[in-house]
Amino acid sequence: KMTGEEFRAARKRLGLTQEQCAMLFGMRQPNFSRYENVERVPNGAATLMRVLVFCDGHGLSPQSIMAMLSRARRDD
Repeated sequence: KMTGEEFRAARKRLGLTQEQCAMLFGMRQPNFSRYENVERVPNGAATLMRVLVFCDGHGLSPQSIMAMLSRARRDD
Protein backbone atom coordinates (compact mmCIF):
# COMPACT_ATOMS: atom_id res chain seq x y z
CA LYS A 1 0.00 0.00 0.00
CA MET A 2 1.11 3.55 -0.73
CA THR A 3 -0.21 6.81 0.66
CA GLY A 4 -0.68 9.94 -1.40
CA GLU A 5 2.26 11.49 0.44
CA GLU A 6 4.52 8.53 -0.45
CA PHE A 7 3.27 8.72 -4.04
CA ARG A 8 4.18 12.42 -4.24
CA ALA A 9 7.60 11.77 -2.70
CA ALA A 10 8.29 9.05 -5.28
CA ARG A 11 7.34 11.37 -8.14
CA LYS A 12 9.60 14.11 -6.79
CA ARG A 13 12.46 11.65 -6.26
CA LEU A 14 12.14 10.79 -9.96
CA GLY A 15 12.34 14.48 -10.84
CA LEU A 16 9.00 14.48 -12.66
CA THR A 17 6.21 17.02 -12.75
CA GLN A 18 2.61 15.94 -12.30
CA GLU A 19 2.10 16.58 -16.02
CA GLN A 20 4.96 14.25 -16.95
CA CYS A 21 3.72 11.53 -14.60
CA ALA A 22 0.21 11.91 -15.93
CA MET A 23 1.54 11.22 -19.43
CA LEU A 24 3.31 8.07 -18.20
CA PHE A 25 0.13 6.95 -16.45
CA GLY A 26 -2.00 7.67 -19.52
CA MET A 27 -4.20 10.30 -17.90
CA ARG A 28 -4.63 14.04 -17.54
CA GLN A 29 -2.80 16.01 -14.84
CA PRO A 30 -5.92 16.87 -12.77
CA ASN A 31 -6.74 13.18 -12.45
CA PHE A 32 -3.14 12.33 -11.57
CA SER A 33 -2.97 15.02 -8.88
CA ARG A 34 -5.81 13.32 -7.01
CA TYR A 35 -3.51 10.38 -6.29
CA GLU A 36 -1.23 12.69 -4.31
CA ASN A 37 -4.10 13.81 -2.09
CA VAL A 38 -5.62 10.51 -1.01
CA GLU A 39 -5.04 8.39 2.05
CA ARG A 40 -4.40 5.28 -0.02
CA VAL A 41 -3.36 5.20 -3.68
CA PRO A 42 -5.09 2.54 -5.84
CA ASN A 43 -2.96 -0.60 -6.20
CA GLY A 44 -2.43 -0.25 -9.96
CA ALA A 45 -1.10 3.31 -9.69
CA ALA A 46 1.09 2.42 -6.71
CA THR A 47 2.54 -0.55 -8.60
CA LEU A 48 3.31 1.56 -11.67
CA MET A 49 5.05 4.18 -9.51
CA ARG A 50 7.15 1.45 -7.86
CA VAL A 51 8.11 0.13 -11.30
CA LEU A 52 9.22 3.63 -12.36
CA VAL A 53 11.35 3.98 -9.21
CA PHE A 54 12.84 0.52 -9.79
CA CYS A 55 13.66 1.29 -13.44
CA ASP A 56 15.22 4.60 -12.46
CA GLY A 57 17.40 2.82 -9.91
CA HIS A 58 18.60 0.47 -12.65
CA GLY A 59 19.55 3.04 -15.26
CA LEU A 60 16.28 3.50 -17.16
CA SER A 61 15.10 6.99 -16.31
CA PRO A 62 11.45 8.04 -16.49
CA GLN A 63 12.51 10.55 -19.15
CA SER A 64 13.81 7.64 -21.28
CA ILE A 65 10.50 5.84 -20.82
CA MET A 66 8.62 9.01 -21.84
CA ALA A 67 10.75 9.32 -24.98
CA MET A 68 10.03 5.70 -25.89
CA LEU A 69 6.30 6.27 -25.38
CA SER A 70 6.40 9.39 -27.56
CA ARG A 71 8.14 7.50 -30.37
CA ALA A 72 5.66 4.62 -30.09
CA ARG A 73 2.72 7.04 -30.33
CA ARG A 74 4.19 8.70 -33.42
CA ASP A 75 4.68 5.30 -35.04
CA ASP A 76 1.01 4.34 -34.51
